Amino acid sequence: MSNENEPAKLLLPYLQRADELQKHEPLVAYYCRLYAMERGLKIPQSERTKTTSSLLVSLMKQLEKV
Repeated sequence: MSNENEPAKLLLPYLQRADELQKHEPLVAYYCRLYAMERGLKIPQSERTKTTSSLLVSLMKQLEKV
């Protein structure tokens, strides 16, 4: 994600917070990831890069496990 215009960068703060909270507040971590997923899905398909798309797929799989 070295590209400045990488849409996935908008999701990173929520995903980083989820990782921080996972051990002690797993429910809050889940909702951080869910919010990141919702924001990611609002990114227009035409603006999504391969990195963003693969991040969303990975995130969706992670959310489905819970």
